[in-house]
Amino acid sequence: MMKKVITVITLLLALSVCGCNQRNIEDNSTAEKTVTDKSNEETNEELASIKMTLVSAAFSDPEHHTHAACLAFEAYVEEKSNGKIDVIIAAGGAPGGVLSIQKQTMEGIVEACTSVTEGSLSTVYPDIQAIAVPYLFKSVDHAIEVLHGPAGQELYEGLREATNLRAIAIWDNGGFRCFTNNVRPIRTPKDLEGLRIRTMDTPAHMELVKALGGSPTSISWMELYSALETGIVEGQENAIPIILQGLLHEVQKYMTLDNHVFSVVNIVVNDEWFSSLPEEYQQIILEGGKVAEQKGLEINAKQREKGIEILRESMEIYEPTEEELDLFKEATQDKVLQFIQEEMYDKSLLEKIINAAEDTQ
Repeated sequence: MMKKVITVITLLLALSVCGCNQRNIEDNSTAEKTVTDKSNEETNEELASIKMTLVSAAFSDPEHHTHAACLAFEAYVEEKSNGKIDVIIAAGGAPGGVLSIQKQTMEGIVEACTSVTEGSLSTVYPDIQAIAVPYLFKSVDHAIEVLHGPAGQELYEGLREATNLRAIAIWDNGGFRCFTNNVRPIRTPKDLEGLRIRTMDTPAHMELVKALGGSPTSISWMELYSALETGIVEGQENAIPIILQGLLHEVQKYMTLDNHVFSVVNIVVNDEWFSSLPEEYQQIILEGGKVAEQKGLEINAKQREKGIEILRESMEIYEPTEEELDLFKEATQDKVLQFIQEEMYDKSLLEKIINAAEDTQ
């Protein structure tokens, strides 16, 4: 009997010790986490406060993908840095538009800018046109996967080295570009012949229009509505959300959902400024870029879904068959590929982007 009592007491003592040890482990773990959190806060507190101006050509509209991304970036970075990084969003751009704010960021006059696309970047880094191969990507997700993969990151590393611009966020500029015009429905390449089509100042985009028999004209975004209204150009090419934001459906009759080129928008920072920051701030800014990127993707996905129905109310929309899309591809891809390759600094990047696109379909 005595042996049983002793055994029970021994077991209870052992369980008690184990319980205490477990509580000690949990308490220690909690304490370590608290110390770590406090350490991070103290680290931020020890760092000097900085201001970061983020210039955008978009207006202060939270429904616009670019401004929404800026707001998401600002909120994340300021909260994560305990207010030590003061993000100043300068919406509405500056005289000279996107090219002007891009130049200011390259020169370090401002720390960061957005609204920069493959169009504006191609003026200082022609290799970015590797993503402008007609009918290369199957979806927005497909394109973003390639741009975040090894080939895409090599392309953007080339941008950093050539221009002092580091891309911290990459998302779609509304998605895929489609043709609109005031003259006739475009069902095959032949229907585009002779039409004056506005394009961005992207040589590859202009070459695509030429390959289809059209006459490409580079006109700034701010002047596009008026140019279409007055007949300076008869058509243009943009993604669905961008057509809506510019109210271009008010001055265009026909739209063709050919999705000929994927278009991107970026947040870029002056790399020299970025590299001078403490590592803690660099990490926060990079994380903020990812938050902005996701917000931009989210806004555009919603606007594409709703936007097509809004456009149908005022425009005649045509969706080409697979056979018709093949005609567009055959008429443009080889010619544009040859043109892009001639323009590029690092011609191997074009093949890498194409291979990555084919491997991830």
